[in-house]
Amino acid sequence: AQRKALDVLNTVGLSNSVLRLIERRNRVDTWIKYVGMIATIVILYLFIKWTR
Repeated sequence: AQRKALDVLNTVGLSNSVLRLIERRNRVDTWIKYVGMIATIVILYLFIKWTR
């Protein structure tokens, strides 16, 4: 699905550098999402341990 979307954007006229920038941004957003998930779990665990 992502490749198809990039093909459509390429035919519309977005340059390859812009497409690469979008892909890199997507990768960074994915890292931020997973780090946030792990941090939330750790904080919840520490909060539960602290309140007991």
